[in-house]
Amino acid sequence: MWIILGMSTRDELIRAAAELFARDGDPSLRDIAREAGVKNHGLVRHYFGDKAGIRSAALTYLAEALFARLDLPKDADLGTRLARIVDVVEQDQRHTRALAFGLLKDDLPEGLQDAFPVVRSVLEGLDEDARRRLRPALAEALALGLGIQLFGPFVARATGLAEEALDALRDGAMARVTATLEAAGKA
Repeated sequence: MWIILGMSTRDELIRAAAELFARDGDPSLRDIAREAGVKNHGLVRHYFGDKAGIRSAALTYLAEALFARLDLPKDADLGTRLARIVDVVEQDQRHTRALAFGLLKDDLPEGLQDAFPVVRSVLEGLDEDARRRLRPALAEALALGLGIQLFGPFVARATGLAEEALDALRDGAMARVTATLEAAGKA
C-alpha cells in the first residue's frame, strides 16, 4: 500500500503537464508521466482519458494559479482588477503559452478549458444586463491582451511601433471595459 504525502499522483500529473504544455507545446503522455515522477504513463490515461483531457486539466490548473495570484480585495473596483490581471498574466505567461499551443494543435476551444476564474472575477457581482453590456468590451480587451502577450514583439517589428505603444493599445481596451460599466452606472 502506498502512502502519498503532499500532492496526489493526479495533481502531480496536472502540475507536470501544465509546465510541459507551456514550455514544449505538445508533450507525449510518457513525457508528462516522467516529469511527474510517475513510472506508469498509463496513469495519465486512467485519470484523464487522453491528451486533450490532461491539457484541459492543465489549463484549468494554470488559470486557477493566475486567479490565486490576483489576491484582490472584494471591494476592488474594475479598473484595479483589470490592471492587476494584466500584471499577473505578464508575470506568468504559462497559461497563455499552453492555451496558444493547444489552439495551434487544432484543439477546439470547448475542449481546452472549462473554468475561467480570471474572467469570472471581472464579471463577479454584476447583474445580467451589465454582463451583457460588458462582454464585447471584455472580449476586445482579452483579444488584445493575449495577442500582445504572444505576438507583441512581432507586431511591434512589423508595424514599426514600440512595444510600449502596443501596451497602450491594450490599456485602452481595458479602459473601454471600465467605461462600459461606468456608462451603465455599475462600476
